[in-house]
Amino acid sequence: MLNDHLFGYILTISSGILWGLSTPFMKQSFDWNDSISSSENILSSLWPIIKLLISNWKFIIFFLLNQLGSILYTCSLSYTPINLAVPLSNSINLILVFIFDSWFFKENIIINTGMVY
Repeated sequence: MLNDHLFGYILTISSGILWGLSTPFMKQSFDWNDSISSSENILSSLWPIIKLLISNWKFIIFFLLNQLGSILYTCSLSYTPINLAVPLSNSINLILVFIFDSWFFKENIIINTGMVY
């Protein structure tokens, strides 16, 4: 039988992996520039964007995987201290988003440290 803390860490790591894998694919499965109209009122362009998102099956699949990661994360909080769960899941998420955006999707990622020399 798994220890409760070990089970919590497995859930936390799994949620970070699901978030890190689904976020870049959600971004790539939908062309945001074509769907946003040039109108100044954001509310008038909101409904067409929602209809496009619902009709895009690739986006829906990765959105559901992302939400599964959120469910796993919420369950992990009952087994794992929050001061360990948050940095663990967020760091895994950040690393995987960085890898997928830069390697698979060939996007240039600029890291601005804000330091002036």
